[in-house]
Amino acid sequence: MDEANVRRLSGWIGAHADWNRRKLAGELCVLWDWRDGCGRPKDLAARSFPLKIEQRGWIALPPLREAYRKPRAGLGLPACVPQEERLEAGFGEVGPACLEVVKVGTEAYRRWAYYLSRHHYLGLRVVGQDVGYVATERTGKEVAALLFGAPAWRCAARDS
Repeated sequence: MDEANVRRLSGWIGAHADWNRRKLAGELCVLWDWRDGCGRPKDLAARSFPLKIEQRGWIALPPLREAYRKPRAGLGLPACVPQEERLEAGFGEVGPACLEVVKVGTEAYRRWAYYLSRHHYLGLRVVGQDVGYVATERTGKEVAALLFGAPAWRCAARDS
């Protein structure tokens, strides 16, 4: 980004000093026509780009409005905390397994979140796009909770 564009962006931000960072990002998408392949605004890019150039000291963004941040909603325990018992068996003994996609807000989601928060070494940390599954064995007993997340936006080792 050249000096003239930095001045223009800085002036635009200053002219809209009453906007919060989310509003600035949304309007930046409109101003620069930043869209993905499906025509949706590139919201992540429009939020991260100004942060990067602010870190370089080129612009000043409005301060974060902590008072307007929503507290994270608690996961809530499942209606019935699952009875857990150790299962030691080969896949042939418990298979075929059935995978159920968990949808946010459902009882299956609360059980899945409970399993991950209780048994995963990092706890339940869901960031970005993801899909979760509960795996059941042939009698319907839940035997695994799986979480697949989108790859990191940037990962130097992978990208090189």
